[in-house]
Amino acid sequence: TVDTGLSIAARDEDGKLLAFLFLQTLNLGKKDPIKDHEKGRFVHEACSCAYEAACNNPPPQGLCLGSLTSGKALHCSMGGTSPSAGKKGIGKALRLRAVEVARERGYNTLVVEPGHVATRHIWSKYCGCVIKGEQQLSSFRSKRGGYPFQGVVGSLSVAEIVVRKSKWDRAFFWP
Repeated sequence: TVDTGLSIAARDEDGKLLAFLFLQTLNLGKKDPIKDHEKGRFVHEACSCAYEAACNNPPPQGLCLGSLTSGKALHCSMGGTSPSAGKKGIGKALRLRAVEVARERGYNTLVVEPGHVATRHIWSKYCGCVIKGEQQLSSFRSKRGGYPFQGVVGSLSVAEIVVRKSKWDRAFFWP
């Protein structure tokens, strides 16, 4: 479970869950249980490649590493919208609220890995996220040498929204 006091949800008048976002302080050193699952390992490896690409360039092209390493980056680790709530603007409203939460709680950046084209569109168009790193699924080569997503259209990406500028995120401080 994610019990950070940061996560948000939208419910209808009967209390039925319509959409949710799990938010937590980004912790790059945290053990990810998905990598221990046989199939999840490939997703973890591909996502790691996207993060490596995002960290290989200084800001503004790359991630704001100062915020990531100092606990000033909020991470949207998961989100979802019920099919019954689709096309009503609820997913958009929650994502806009996530940006407000990041700002209200003193975070400098909000990091997300949008996994669906519609979600990526909301984060980019309405919330101002910028894709910092991306791994095309069809060309991803696993550590074992195979192409587990061969023929799969799409990508894993790492996106960031700067909600507050920090001197520690400038290219001058980039390693």
